[in-house]
Amino acid sequence: MAKMGRETAKQIIDEVKAALTPICEKHNVKLAKNNARYDDVMIRLTLEMECLGDSGENVAERAIWDATCVYFSLSAGDYGKVIPSMGGGRDYKLVAIEPKRPRYPFVGEEVGTGRRYKLTADSVKWGLDQVKAGK
Repeated sequence: MAKMGRETAKQIIDEVKAALTPICEKHNVKLAKNNARYDDVMIRLTLEMECLGDSGENVAERAIWDATCVYFSLSAGDYGKVIPSMGGGRDYKLVAIEPKRPRYPFVGEEVGTGRRYKLTADSVKWGLDQVKAGK
């Protein structure tokens, strides 16, 4: 009897994701997360899909932003703005607020790579000040 190894499980998961891509595009959703568990004979794959708005933004993240941005002295219009990092060299697009994370409540998507990073409120306010000052 053949056993399923890590590489086989990874290949199957990658193929499932690739097969779902056109379906996600058709229905305007984004494959957000997956959780896979496997053993010698079975793979359990849990997928999360997020609804995207007309401009490609995540509808759920935008709703949370609109509801909570005032607590950080920001406006709904700050959603999606590109800000510089305090260390320089990277720019982040503001894409989410996670109010349950007091230390790093903001999520920035790195321009160019699309990787997501947790950001502090101070770094976001500094970045927005830099954008307003035209730097």
